[in-house]
Amino acid sequence: MYDAVDNMLELQFDLLQRESVTINFFGPVSSDVEVDIAKQKAVLFAEGYRLVPIRIRSGTLTKEILLQGIPNGAELRRLIGEGEKILTPPDTGILLNLQVAQKIGISIGQEIQLEILEGNRKKVKVIVEGTVSEILGQGAYMEKRAVNKLLGEGNSLNLLVLRTDANEEISLLRKLKSIPKIAGVTTRAGTLKVFHEMTARSMLATTLILMIFACVISVGVVYNTAMIALSERAFELGSLRILGFNKREVFSILAGELTVETLVALPIGCLTGYWFAYMMFTSVETEGFNVPLNISLTTYGIALLTTIFTSLISFIILYFKIKSMDLISILKVRE
Repeated sequence: MYDAVDNMLELQFDLLQRESVTINFFGPVSSDVEVDIAKQKAVLFAEGYRLVPIRIRSGTLTKEILLQGIPNGAELRRLIGEGEKILTPPDTGILLNLQVAQKIGISIGQEIQLEILEGNRKKVKVIVEGTVSEILGQGAYMEKRAVNKLLGEGNSLNLLVLRTDANEEISLLRKLKSIPKIAGVTTRAGTLKVFHEMTARSMLATTLILMIFACVISVGVVYNTAMIALSERAFELGSLRILGFNKREVFSILAGELTVETLVALPIGCLTGYWFAYMMFTSVETEGFNVPLNISLTTYGIALLTTIFTSLISFIILYFKIKSMDLISILKVRE
């Protein structure tokens, strides 16, 4: 789970949303505001966006999402399609979230009705020119000037994203809080901090419980396998004692067989674990986010070392079990 979350954050904040500061306005403002804020000492780069809620309709199915007007050649917020290919927002049609398109049966090239849920609540028909793969959120996308034209307004925006100088960011935030048109200001560092705090609280306990269960199950499986082998081959092992093998040598024979079985089971367990994880991730449908499955080599290494460690614990228990048994008496019982 940690691998998937880390991969999700890397894609979202390193590839898609690369701004340092995000500014939300109470309503649409002139693009002159973007120019004024871009002149601040701490601002290295600024981009304005126009966001508006819409309702899309395909046949009898509808979905309310957010239409985002993205400036042509945007650098701080980007769209990706299949294979993480960077997409350009269209001037006439729209790009639609892949999950939304699949859910309500919309295909590329299809004409759909789009209703603006703000202002004049205009209804237009547009062509879906492509789909967008998103990690967080579900939306539709057009070129910013096309959205302004659709709304019948000039060059306006209601979201401004900035890339800033980290050394000057605090002073910039103080200035931004004094501007009455600004509804809220968030920072990349603050967003990631809150996210990590929330996931740390929720995932740490879950991970610890799962780890304990995994260790107990691993010890139990290896130990029970050893006890079954011991009970089935007790006569042969007793015969070895008659032939002069000591208990340590008898244990080494049994432990060797279990070691081979454990080593053969490790890659099978890794493949099976990946399959179960894939089934779990694909069976859960979420509206707000899409967590891509990713299992790192480090995680596989931890799983393998945990299995080997718990197997050693089972071997220790088995050794003392054999040491306390009288294998020679087993032959007398059989007679």
